[in-house]
Amino acid sequence: MRLRNHPFTTLELVLEFYGQTISIDEAHISQAISAATAATEELACHGKGISNNPLTLLEKKNGVPDLYPVDLPCIIQVPVHGQPKNIYDQIKDMIMEYIKPEARVFVILEQRQKDIYYITGESKEVVATSPFLERLKKNDYEVLFMVDAIDEYAEKKKVAEKKKSFDELCKVIKDILKDKLGKVIVSDRIVDTPCYWVNGEYGRSANMERIMKAQALRNSSMSGHLSSKKTMEINPDDGIMKELRKGAEADKNGKTVKDHVLLLFESALLTSGFSLDDPNTFALRIHKIWKLGLSIDKDDNDDI
Repeated sequence: MRLRNHPFTTLELVLEFYGQTISIDEAHISQAISAATAATEELACHGKGISNNPLTLLEKKNGVPDLYPVDLPCIIQVPVHGQPKNIYDQIKDMIMEYIKPEARVFVILEQRQKDIYYITGESKEVVATSPFLERLKKNDYEVLFMVDAIDEYAEKKKVAEKKKSFDELCKVIKDILKDKLGKVIVSDRIVDTPCYWVNGEYGRSANMERIMKAQALRNSSMSGHLSSKKTMEINPDDGIMKELRKGAEADKNGKTVKDHVLLLFESALLTSGFSLDDPNTFALRIHKIWKLGLSIDKDDNDDI
């Protein structure tokens, strides 16, 4: 505890606690602190935290105290001399500002709330009165307020970077599917599946498309006109899409990439409620994937 470049060979140490001042020496600092801890009781080791009783160790140099915080067992931080008397009220007020139900910066989800909702804005007061929260408030849902200036920028930057990393794969998918595809986009709406298909704003739903096909004249030349071009939305967080992106970056013209894109295309049609024009070809693609997984030699049917 001796000061650096101290001009004297002796050093006066003073311990202040609970309104008392005790002179100590270097050899008995630990014992003095233990005694002070026991005397104040509230500094006893019942758990980590900030005590409301300051314990200050002073090193006196020519009558001028040089103060240092003392690190005690089970105490994260002990205030040093000179702090305001209401420091703990200030700390409490700071914490309560963010843990009150109407102002906390975290959310506590009840079982009926399946998603985390958040809203960005310039202040808590502004976002709290947003009309976008009306239905959520009515349902008593928790909403995370993101009011720091960096929040929205950081979130948008993260999303933009993720989408940009899939630019090459989107181009490859578009080239492979050609006229079967309207467009392909990176979506943040998908959670568990690699991708799915949606129709445009004025497109027909999957069920309506199925009904129209059933009512058509069973003319194969007409089926193509009845199938509208769809939008493929891909999930950038899905493991299949991540590996497919790596494959496209390594060899965008490779047959393996093409096979997987076609299989994704057809399986996504099914899971999105659409029907396949050629289910037999889809089944052959599945069989081919099985053979690859089971290390079965290729045969003539593999060229599909």
